[in-house]
Amino acid sequence: MWEKPAGFDGQPTDSVRCRHILKKHSGSRRPASWRNDNITQGKDESIAQIEAIRANIMTAITDGGFDAGHKLFCDIAAVESDCSSAQRGGDLGSFG
Repeated sequence: MWEKPAGFDGQPTDSVRCRHILKKHSGSRRPASWRNDNITQGKDESIAQIEAIRANIMTAITDGGFDAGHKLFCDIAAVESDCSSAQRGGDLGSFG
């Protein structure tokens, strides 16, 4: 679900930048990542981890603003994401 970021003025843009945190599970198409050669945790555990991460980031935004939440997101992605984008704080780049 998309949530309007603090400071968003509603003006259309030509592109959007995207970041994500990917948590794989044993039923993933390829249950391995840069962090772990053999991912054995179940889907429910992966979902619970993402939900906890999201709650922490939302608390950081509430307490410290968008920049604090963004920094925490990037820091968490760098160590927790099973995607190689973790090296860039979960940054997938810009999309048109």
